[in-house]
This record gives sequence, structure tokens and C-alpha cells, in this order.
Amino acid sequence: MPQIIAGTASNLTKTVSVLVKELLEANWPTSAYSPIASEIGFGIDTWDDYGDIDIHVNPSKSISLPYTIGWGYTRTRDTVTINVFVRSNQHEVPPTLGSTERKIEEIINDNPTTLGEGIQILHWDGWDREFIDNNLRDTWHAVGRASAIYWKVNV
Repeated sequence: MPQIIAGTASNLTKTVSVLVKELLEANWPTSAYSPIASEIGFGIDTWDDYGDIDIHVNPSKSISLPYTIGWGYTRTRDTVTINVFVRSNQHEVPPTLGSTERKIEEIINDNPTTLGEGIQILHWDGWDREFIDNNLRDTWHAVGRASAIYWKVNV
């Protein structure tokens, strides 16, 4: 049985990963902040050696169990991982990694209902511990998670 997003006439036209990447990119400061948007490579894959800072949003590999009410509605929770890569050949966490993490949290927490396409809320789920990824030429890596929650309707 086909499903559409409640309150719309279709299913998602973009993946949640793309919607979250676009949200971060559109709301990132262009001045008076470190790092500014022009210093960051935004993507939906993995570290692409763009520069010193990359933010990539990917679908989570975790399984999302839908919550069904009766036969007609299903609450869906799509989780994405937000990967932050900061190239820095030092033993301490670079300050730009922390400020990037805080800005991501701020953007998501300030815009929980702005993804559109019938998504009701974007919920910030938190960060894992930062680590240095020696496979990526001394690049620090942080992984965060956010979940988009929306209802699907059987048609």
C-alpha cells in the first residue's frame, strides 16, 4: 500500500540527509563567526578533502522502527548522522571543531520545524566523543545525530 506524508500530497521529494545539509548550509554564518560558511565544505557523503573543515550529513545505519496507529498512520523517525571533519595536526581537540559542533546544535535547535515537506520536527540527539582519524591525514572527526519525525498515511 503506498504512503504519503501526512498533510501533503506526496512522499518526501528529498532525503532527510539532503534537507538537513541544506538547513545547516543556509543558516551558517557568513561573517563574524569562526568558522564562517565559506571555510566549510557541506556534503552528503564523507570527507572529500575540500579544505580544513567538512560537514557531511548521511542517513543513519540504525534501524528506525515505525510506530503505527491503527491501519492508516505510521509515525516515522529518520535519523541522520552529521560528520564533522577538521584537519589539524595537533593532539588537542581544535577549537574550530568545538565551535562547529555548537553551531550545528544551535541551528538544529533553533529551526526544529523548518525542514518542510511535512516533517513535523527535527530533534537533536547528541554527539559521540571526538576522535582523531589518522586514516584521513591527521583529521579530527566528530559524529552527531539528529532525527526527523513525521507521519505517513496509507492511501
